[in-house]
Amino acid sequence: ITMSSGTATVGAVSVHDNTGAGLTQSGGTATLGSGGTTTVAANSTKGVALSGGTLNVGATNITTNGGDGVTITGGATLNSNTGAAYTGNGGNGISSTASTLVFNSTAAAPISVSGNTGDGIFVSGGSLTANYLTLATNGTGTTKKSGLEIVGAAAINQGVATEAALSFTGNGLHGVNVNGRTSGWQMDMCK
Repeated sequence: ITMSSGTATVGAVSVHDNTGAGLTQSGGTATLGSGGTTTVAANSTKGVALSGGTLNVGATNITTNGGDGVTITGGATLNSNTGAAYTGNGGNGISSTASTLVFNSTAAAPISVSGNTGDGIFVSGGSLTANYLTLATNGTGTTKKSGLEIVGAAAINQGVATEAALSFTGNGLHGVNVNGRTSGWQMDMCK
């Protein structure tokens, strides 16, 4: 699927076994998982290549893709909501450069970014806002990686002070790896 403008809603669909990315989005607003669980799986390079616009992910499993589950660049926005999962990908679960990541779910159904070969989430610049997020068993192979790796001038805001909303467990290197920060970097993490 290729999208450059407009709006699209995909629900109860499986996007799988493509050469390249399952979804390539350079503009517009796309919503995955509305109206039924969607699967983006076993695509050769990555599940989603997001270089512009906004991608809203609901009841969707982005899994077992050859590289990253989602690669996001160019100031694009990835909104992950209840039911979103990024698991078992051959690279990072999510790799973000100078873009916006938002994770918002519930205590009963946290968003899972787990079992990926690379980092669960890799952030190089841009921002990450998260609540009810689980980063587990990422990067446990030969090359050890982390649940969350932060590089450069990123703005990180995770969790709430009143409730245990974050879980970083069993990752190969660190739960959170702050790996070289630059001017403008900030982090606020609760529970």
